[in-house]
Amino acid sequence: YIDDISISTNSTNDLTIFDPYFGTAAFPYSRIPVSEIQPIEFTAKAINSGVSDQTDVVLNVDINGAIVASSTPQTVTVGSTDSLVATTWTPPATLGVPYVTTLSLTSDSIDDNPADNASAPFAPFEITEYIYAYDDYGTPGAGGGLNGTDAGYEAGNSFDIWATENLTALDVVVGAGTPVGSNFKGVLYERIATAPFFSYVAETQFYQTTAASIGNVTQLLFDAPVTLNPNTTYFAGISTLSEFYYGTSGTSPDGAGTASQTSLIYYGTMDAPITGKNFYTSSTPMVRMNFDPTLVGVEEVSNEVKFSVYINLSSNENVNLTVKNVVGQTVITETVTVSGNTNHKISLTDYSKGIYFLTVGTETVKLIVE
Repeated sequence: YIDDISISTNSTNDLTIFDPYFGTAAFPYSRIPVSEIQPIEFTAKAINSGVSDQTDVVLNVDINGAIVASSTPQTVTVGSTDSLVATTWTPPATLGVPYVTTLSLTSDSIDDNPADNASAPFAPFEITEYIYAYDDYGTPGAGGGLNGTDAGYEAGNSFDIWATENLTALDVVVGAGTPVGSNFKGVLYERIATAPFFSYVAETQFYQTTAASIGNVTQLLFDAPVTLNPNTTYFAGISTLSEFYYGTSGTSPDGAGTASQTSLIYYGTMDAPITGKNFYTSSTPMVRMNFDPTLVGVEEVSNEVKFSVYINLSSNENVNLTVKNVVGQTVITETVTVSGNTNHKISLTDYSKGIYFLTVGTETVKLIVE
């Protein structure tokens, strides 16, 4: 006995949208400063799974409920996958308007399965005064990166610069799980054509996490504004040698589609990565560029420290004295000649607040400069 037999055929008209993309030069930003506004590109692939050629196939760009761009009509033959490129659209220099983008396919035939003709809406993007970002400003995820106490790591995002800008700070969200007292700094590299593909540009001073900084933005200020050159790609990230987890929000491209890999994590440093330990990440690090000119000089005032240590020594010999910061860098090294009871002064006036380790001979003590 044979029952429950059915005969089915492919749909006559069946287009499916695949690999939808929007961005500028393959970078899909979530926040674009006014100074860096560029035409935004829109592409997608159309798959014809039906049994009839589809004619006058068009990719439409819907932003906030209105069609703002479309592709040139073309024919997609049976069984083929064709790329469609819509005309570009340049957003106005209006601050704070969230733009929600959806891409969809139409043709001169009624699609038998219209549900797969449109992409899901992309995360909103908007124009800002000073902030350049990829993350979607959502609630920070569980945190990215791993414990950096062994070799350290650097993680962040790439940014194309189209007009000369002065970078004053990096805005970083500290992720959950980061211990209070962890030290991290901001780093900036220029993308170059040859290995290791990143050239060091600048860095901030080290900052230390507090309970209040977990899940919130910490502004890592450069000592002086860093001039960014047009038609150049830069990598902005965090660097740490202690246990630190950066906040994540949104999804970064993996490079398999049209969009480029934007978010990276390298163990060691970007310009000297450890072999086999450089990766892209699809969980977007909450690391942003900040061009706000009013931030210049703030850190120099808040980090000014007037601090001295007096040591009482009692012996008749030369004693080696060193002061190291929390990442093991020697900031002071001296040889003290001791004759009887000797008072010796070391000054940390020119060093930023944080944790230091003073070693006198074979003894080490921790100093906290606040």
